[in-house]
Amino acid sequence: MFPPPFFLHRGEILSPFFATVLIHGIFMTVAPCPAGLVSSAADTALNGKPVTGVLIFGNERTRPEVILREMKIREGDPYDGAGIEEDRKRIQNLGIFNRVETFAEPAWGGVRVFVLVTEGPVFLPYPVLHLNERDWKKLSYGAGLRVRNLRGRAETLDALFSAGYNPAYGFAYFNPWIGGTRGLQAGFNAASQRLLSKHFREERAYEKQTAVFAAVGKRITLHMTFGALLGVREIEISPAHIGPEEYAVDRMPVAGLSFLWDHRDLREYPMKGYLLSLSGRKNGWRTRRTDYGLLETEARGYLPVPGTCTFAFRISTAFTAGSPPVYDRLFLGYEERIRGHWTDTDEGENRWIAAAALRLPLIPIRYFDIGEAPELMNWKFGVSAGVFVDAGTTWLHGEKPGEGGILLGYGCGLHFHLPIVDVLRFEAAFDERGRREWICDIGVDI
Repeated sequence: MFPPPFFLHRGEILSPFFATVLIHGIFMTVAPCPAGLVSSAADTALNGKPVTGVLIFGNERTRPEVILREMKIREGDPYDGAGIEEDRKRIQNLGIFNRVETFAEPAWGGVRVFVLVTEGPVFLPYPVLHLNERDWKKLSYGAGLRVRNLRGRAETLDALFSAGYNPAYGFAYFNPWIGGTRGLQAGFNAASQRLLSKHFREERAYEKQTAVFAAVGKRITLHMTFGALLGVREIEISPAHIGPEEYAVDRMPVAGLSFLWDHRDLREYPMKGYLLSLSGRKNGWRTRRTDYGLLETEARGYLPVPGTCTFAFRISTAFTAGSPPVYDRLFLGYEERIRGHWTDTDEGENRWIAAAALRLPLIPIRYFDIGEAPELMNWKFGVSAGVFVDAGTTWLHGEKPGEGGILLGYGCGLHFHLPIVDVLRFEAAFDERGRREWICDIGVDI
């Protein structure tokens, strides 16, 4: 949890998630990459022999311990090809390498393991061009800068500003490893945005939301993390006389706890594993309108099926305690969307979402060099196909789940595996009546 950038998403301020950190590594040597390695580390022929060393190549900036602490294998452990492949995917999940490869070869007294990484660019300036609510008349534009792998420690800085519709700016810092073997990490973010109120859309009211958050976490194992969050939020609705209450300026403290068990093979496009998360957040303290809580749960699973397909599913719930103000109600049609009802909105104080998908690789991921600099090497490209079903609803306290109707959609699409953005999806979706819509989105769907 807590992968940067964590302040803006689809034109909305998000509360930060919580931390995930690492454990210390083992023996390493940095040297020119040896020629002639032909044995993949996933080869089972060497299983059971003791590991005599782990050698890393290609990490010109990255500190060796950043790579080694993602690996379960230790010098002296019996070699396990399947386990090394899991280590490779965890290193890839750091998000700072274009490609990670692992090899092994027999050595005197056992097996030597080699890890070859291709480092990605450190500075990633990018344009901000966002169609708010998928409307060309509601265009946000600006620029952002992401600094990855700061100091060679996988730290990240993010800065962004946008003008036009829903103007915003924000800054974020994330440190995945705070010294020693304690498994601690921390992050900080500050952001501000002016956006059209989801609740008072017809009245054309606007919300100015400003937030400052700090979070710390402890990684208990390679897959399990606990986190804590503290912050302050300020929300101003204008004009203030909108609705039955006066909305001048609400200021509230925020505190939260979280638990994450992330056992996915590759976060950018999982094909195997599972994810379980639980988080609770308390907003405000002993005030009439801003004293309420939020509990969120999520489960995701990825089950290989015969052949090369994967069946993926997601179940997500969110419940509020107390009466959240209108700007903190739970919505569909913004950050969370139901394909088939991509632009339809739904509002409530509680929410559930369910989704299922079947994925099939069409063109396996291949890597290409577009230049001689390391940052321009091993750029990926591949294509997968997917079919999906989405459903979701919101409801108010006192109502039954689904009482106001359930949004349901289904469809299919192509997923392009690309550098930096990881996945670009083009999909055709249909609602319950068979009405079609076209969707272009970034990131894995489940």
